[in-house]
Amino acid sequence: MTDRVRSLERLFYPRSVAVIGASADPAKFGGRPVHYMKEGGFQGRLYPVNPNADEIQGLEAYAAVGDIEGPVDYALIAVPAALAPAACEACADKGVGAAVVFAAGFSEVGADGRRAQERLAALAARTGMRILGPNCMGTLSAGARLAGTFTSALYHGWPGPGAVAIASQSGAFGSHLLVLARERGLGVSHFVSTGNECDVDLADCIAYLAGDPATRVIIGYMESCRDGERLVAALEDARRAGKPVALLKVGRSEVGAQAAATHTAADAGCDAVYDGVFRQHGVYRAESVDELMDIGQACAAGMFPTGNRLGIVTISGGAGVLMADRAAETGLDVPEMPESAQRTLKTLLPHGAVRNPVDTTAQALTRLELIERCLEVMLDEGGCDAVSLFLTSVGLAEPIMTELREILPEVRKKYPDDPIVLSMMTREEDRRRLEALGFIVLADPTRAVEVIAALVAFGRSFRAARSAPPVLPEPAAIPTAPTERDALRLLAEAGLPVAEGRFPDKAATAAGGAIETVARVRRDPVFGPMVMFGLGAAGTSSEAVLRRAPFGVEEARAMIDEIRDRAMLDGGRGRPAADVAALASALARLAGFAAANAGTVESVDIDPLAVLPSGQGVVAVKARLARTRP
Repeated sequence: MTDRVRSLERLFYPRSVAVIGASADPAKFGGRPVHYMKEGGFQGRLYPVNPNADEIQGLEAYAAVGDIEGPVDYALIAVPAALAPAACEACADKGVGAAVVFAAGFSEVGADGRRAQERLAALAARTGMRILGPNCMGTLSAGARLAGTFTSALYHGWPGPGAVAIASQSGAFGSHLLVLARERGLGVSHFVSTGNECDVDLADCIAYLAGDPATRVIIGYMESCRDGERLVAALEDARRAGKPVALLKVGRSEVGAQAAATHTAADAGCDAVYDGVFRQHGVYRAESVDELMDIGQACAAGMFPTGNRLGIVTISGGAGVLMADRAAETGLDVPEMPESAQRTLKTLLPHGAVRNPVDTTAQALTRLELIERCLEVMLDEGGCDAVSLFLTSVGLAEPIMTELREILPEVRKKYPDDPIVLSMMTREEDRRRLEALGFIVLADPTRAVEVIAALVAFGRSFRAARSAPPVLPEPAAIPTAPTERDALRLLAEAGLPVAEGRFPDKAATAAGGAIETVARVRRDPVFGPMVMFGLGAAGTSSEAVLRRAPFGVEEARAMIDEIRDRAMLDGGRGRPAADVAALASALARLAGFAAANAGTVESVDIDPLAVLPSGQGVVAVKARLARTRP
């Protein structure tokens, strides 16, 4: 953990908190944090600061932060924007470790606001006091009963302490996630809202949470990133720690990007670039709030298989088909049970379907022990990495649920490390009891399958994080105005096979049944050199995929597998299979070249990159390279 990240300790675990602009009225922004912490049981020292009061909410008040005897770890700046810079300077003079500025009216509103925010940023850089915000809702730590926030969410109850951290660039939306977590019974370690990010940004918070012992899962809301290197480093910290990160990244559309700019002065950036970076560094990109919360709930159980073999047990044949379809769409395998397992299941279920999905029919509702036996067969004999059990609404039938309360805990004792998702409707108290045992409980059978796919993706990502980083070549001497021959020579020196005059024009694509692909490098202003790959001339036959340079062969294979028309590379209809291994190696070498020359190469175009039949390699037929302008 770097010093920059370690300095955030006072935002989440302060021993003393001063509220600048504290109010006696618990409904006001300056009164809410005092009220929440006083009533909630914050164990540290709490100092209301207001020059117009001697006492606030039963606590001694101070005229200025400098009047407080002893150290102050964390200051909540609950004053108007015009007064916030001076309040922060007074805190820095006092030696406060971290401050949060609640007020809006900074860079999101125009030039005057930008200058005020720049003053805050300069203060943080000069003094070392970390500043969260402005235009944010601060922090909350459920276990410590720290409420460094003015959110109204705590009026109707604190979230229970737990393993899921919520990090959001939007305060109100982050508070929304906080309440949803509480209503689901999902325990929370911390909540943090970063707002305009004059100093502390989302990447800092993810990096801190990656090393926080109380946090096992990180979910959040993101509009933009200003420092790609820092974000990537934070995501890798989380991945190496085995902590899943799931984000709702907005700004896909033009109107969404414009809304982000007016909200927190954020440039949402190229959405395809974020997609590529997230996939590369193990982030699950949620498409909806429900999906984000599902992922948080599923990950809290802490089971991340690397195999993708899904067993489905259902009391409804229709639900089994629905789940199998969704499994195929999400990359899960629903394998046919081995013959021995099918014989065992057929003995148990003479009228059921036993291939996988296993349809127990209504028989299982009269003999609930059959459910336990089916799960045992799938996990012990069927080689399944995870199981989803569809029980429709039986959890609401008390006689049936009475038996399940005895059976399901026994299943969990036998298989403590296997993901088992219960797709069923049940009462709240039963749902929470089952989740406490390590089951994942979701009413929608398709969502049950989707969370298993996410758990597998995380498991594989954690495994990939242990791979050795790619080795970069030495930087090349890039000519001022490189020609096509220069481009091919430089790529050849980086290890890419090139035509070198052996194939006139695009004749290489006709030799030995080659497939045309295109590979490009573009320098993104946030994340640096990005490698794009697509099939067909100029990549027109498929949607292109992107990755941040550098990356290795394994990541290049994942990149290739994401192409919509990936099946073209597998041959068929008289066409030989393409040399995918050579293609992956070429993409990895191109990424290494791009990273090694990030300061001098603006773009690279290889069009076409001809992929020859398996075992025959690839050939860069034509190439262009542009040097960065001085």
